[in-house]
Amino acid sequence: MNDSNPFVPFDRKKFMLEEWPEALRFGKYKQAAGVLTLPGPGDESRYCCLGVACLLLENKGLLQAEDWRPTDGSLLALPQRARNLLKLRAEGWFKEVRSGDPVSLAVMNDQGYSFEAIADKIVETETSGMWKD
Repeated sequence: MNDSNPFVPFDRKKFMLEEWPEALRFGKYKQAAGVLTLPGPGDESRYCCLGVACLLLENKGLLQAEDWRPTDGSLLALPQRARNLLKLRAEGWFKEVRSGDPVSLAVMNDQGYSFEAIADKIVETETSGMWKD
């Protein structure tokens, strides 16, 4: 799979500002902490906020299941391919808009912030350094 595959168009900005935050806000996904995904029967799988991004990328044909969904739920970090596609710093680190303190989407997720709060943070910090140029 090639990052610049001409057969699979990818609008990263639209994904980061609309598709991913909307998926987090919609309430379809159950939240997990400490791993990208915890497999479960049927609709019982759980995801961290970065795992939801991976699932959406997989659904677009841009990421393979085996890249991010080990059957034992052991993958803790965002795969390099997903980081490259999203141009995220490792685990979504960015500077908080108000305080200037470093914050991570993974840490927010694992500290129990709701998907809705994380979605708000993704949109709010669009220009604060979360994304690599």
